[in-house]
Amino acid sequence: MNHSTTHSAFAAIDIGTTNIKCGVAIVGINNSFRIIGSWRNETVSAFPGQALNSFSKIEAIVMECLKHLGQYCLEQQVKKIHIGISGHVSSYLNWDKDAAVPVNDFFPIWSDHTCEPALPGIRTLFKDNSAEQYLGTFLPPATNWLVTKILHHHQHNNAGNHIILQISDAIFHRLTGGYFTHFSTAVSLCHRITRAYSKDILDALNISTDNLPEVSNDRFFTMLEMWKKKWSLPTETFVFPGVADFYASFAALDLKQEEGFILSNSSEIAGKRLGNEQVKSDRFLQTCLQQNESILYGSTQTGGNLISWFFEKIYRQPLNYENLTGLSTSTLNISPLSCPLFIPYLEGERAPFWNNHLSGGFINLKTHHDMAHLFKAVLTGVAFARRLSFESMPGNSPAMIKIGGGGARNNVWNQLRADVMGKPLLVFQEAELSILGTILLMAAELKNDDITNYIAALQQTDRLNPDMRMTDLYVDQYSQFIRYTKSF
Repeated sequence: MNHSTTHSAFAAIDIGTTNIKCGVAIVGINNSFRIIGSWRNETVSAFPGQALNSFSKIEAIVMECLKHLGQYCLEQQVKKIHIGISGHVSSYLNWDKDAAVPVNDFFPIWSDHTCEPALPGIRTLFKDNSAEQYLGTFLPPATNWLVTKILHHHQHNNAGNHIILQISDAIFHRLTGGYFTHFSTAVSLCHRITRAYSKDILDALNISTDNLPEVSNDRFFTMLEMWKKKWSLPTETFVFPGVADFYASFAALDLKQEEGFILSNSSEIAGKRLGNEQVKSDRFLQTCLQQNESILYGSTQTGGNLISWFFEKIYRQPLNYENLTGLSTSTLNISPLSCPLFIPYLEGERAPFWNNHLSGGFINLKTHHDMAHLFKAVLTGVAFARRLSFESMPGNSPAMIKIGGGGARNNVWNQLRADVMGKPLLVFQEAELSILGTILLMAAELKNDDITNYIAALQQTDRLNPDMRMTDLYVDQYSQFIRYTKSF
């Protein structure tokens, strides 16, 4: 199907924990893809375990996105645009439908642990592996699920004409006036095969579909006229319900059977596309992009957040490209044998342990160790954690691993990962996978082959092969890492 003469565009707004970005793709006489803006999102915490975002701040950033998007559409003479939203999941907004605002501007996000008192109830709900029956996948009792936050908060907030939204749902409502979501966003409420809310889960929470946005996996909705006029967007501007950022990224990975992957951002997700084998896991989740494409994955709490921690608390230098490149380069001539061991679970860990109470730090630290030794230990500790993730997955070990995201921009770290795991690493040249994936998902629903083929051309990777001499050097330290984690 050829849409090149319609002057149409596809855009995605990615609402991340630390950054909010907007990207747009146009296919026509001059094909183009560009990130038209990136803004800092802020997570606030008044005490340990609390993690809140501000709806009004995110809304203001999204409006700034639309302002830039409208200007770009005018410059490119775009007559029609489809806009998707991808966002971090398991945020909890108690939304007042009458006032069309959240009851509280600050809302808990996935990393907020204040719902921990609800965990006994979640364990009861999911006893005897009932999550497999309700959701079609393993789901560990953890604080980073919407189901846990609803169980904790909703009994105190079940008054008035209210609805439970996540941040991407709330932004979608702002743009269209409707209450709709994508099944991937409600990962702890929807069955992965039926792509609909699980009645058993809703009954256990004492809520109904009236308390939630309607699941819509294949429909587009017209943007409100007020926003089209304000930001000079095309008359034909349509919005797709919010998609989970990890799910959108999976779509962009273009995984072949039994390929592994790492999505490297503030935290990381590791997983693999399954082959024909049927697997069950009590530590990793499954989802489906298509009927014949099952993906096994586990989110973590170890990734770029530890780089930020190291620069702020230990190196005490601004985290910017120059400083990161300089410190990374200084690690190249340091042997793994001369570094301390770093256990990276400073904020607990999700897959494969699902334990918020784990801790970490340096082991075998000596007075001669300098910043380069310590930084290499941190990079290595995260790489060890990812290797452990892959080794903990059921089924065949992936022959190669694709990696994308902001954390994949550091090739010193990428080579170290390849060496630690002893496997080739395919590094995506384009870091914004959730934006590419959101555009691909929309294009698939519209059967727009032009945009699909163009985005496919952007999914290029660079191959890094492991240096097996280095892989051998990591054997003893990785064995020590495994011995330590067995005490968890």
